[in-house]
Amino acid sequence: MSHLVFSFDGAHGTGKDTLIAQVKEWLESDSHEVLYFSERWAAEQFYIPPLETLDRENVFEWELWWLIGLKKREEYVAKKLERAYPGTIVLENRDFRSSLAYTEATVGRDYFYSFLQEEIETILNTIKLRRVPITLTCSVETAMQRIQERDRAESKQWHEDSLDFWIKVDKNFKAFKDPLIWTDQENALEIAKVIINNRLLNDLRPM
Repeated sequence: MSHLVFSFDGAHGTGKDTLIAQVKEWLESDSHEVLYFSERWAAEQFYIPPLETLDRENVFEWELWWLIGLKKREEYVAKKLERAYPGTIVLENRDFRSSLAYTEATVGRDYFYSFLQEEIETILNTIKLRRVPITLTCSVETAMQRIQERDRAESKQWHEDSLDFWIKVDKNFKAFKDPLIWTDQENALEIAKVIINNRLLNDLRPM
């Protein structure tokens, strides 16, 4: 059984940290070896300069730094899995395509967006991990409440309390057509379990 990387992504305030923690606890209780990597791993291991303004050039430069950080995280994950127990499951907060979702919501689809898209494709073709992307969403009211409660500095940088901005980002994530989980519904964890179990079962089937 080979390793699988489940990446949980979605707009800010969709409950990624909470759901990943629940999924991790469930998998470990079911005797799975689990590795978890937060979205802040890159910033903790690799300097990413703060976002100064939301103008086109600054957003593009920041997203490039962010991609470099995520690439370093994936390189580390790949090396870690080389020595990991067979069947180890990796849980990640954020996927490369978050750069596309936020860039499009901030500055639209232009040559910056296309450049990031090409960079992501190159990274995915270079670091070959078996990825299973999962998109999280919720009502905009729930997201705004969560954002206000956490009051992070980066939330102010990205104007995360903007309803229009959140709706754009959420729409962009949903356009990727990945498995979708509504985290403000009581069955969010159960849906995550079904998605993961189905993928694990497919992995066990003979080719």
